[in-house]
Amino acid sequence: MWTNFQICLTFIAQIIRSIIESDCKGLNLDTSKMLKEMDRLHISLIDSNKYACVHDESVRQRKLLKVMGFSMEDLELVVSDINRRNTEVIVSQTRKMPVHSLISSGI
Repeated sequence: MWTNFQICLTFIAQIIRSIIESDCKGLNLDTSKMLKEMDRLHISLIDSNKYACVHDESVRQRKLLKVMGFSMEDLELVVSDINRRNTEVIVSQTRKMPVHSLISSGI
């Protein structure tokens, strides 16, 4: 039996997939292939409490990320923020998009 939480997550996942599908159509890219390619971009635990950004992004991935308002620098900034939060005492758990991404995406 599905819980309300599972239904909510499924709904959010469908919204995200719909956005990705729309952006892929605009770039003439196959959505399923791009989702598999985008799966290669991730954050991995490499040390006892240290994370690293793992990416071997293609031109297609960069184009899709750009349309979505992201860049690989954003992922690197998230990783450095996570590592900083693991070594320092942080009162707030709120994370925000890096300023350069918000400006470049027109928000």
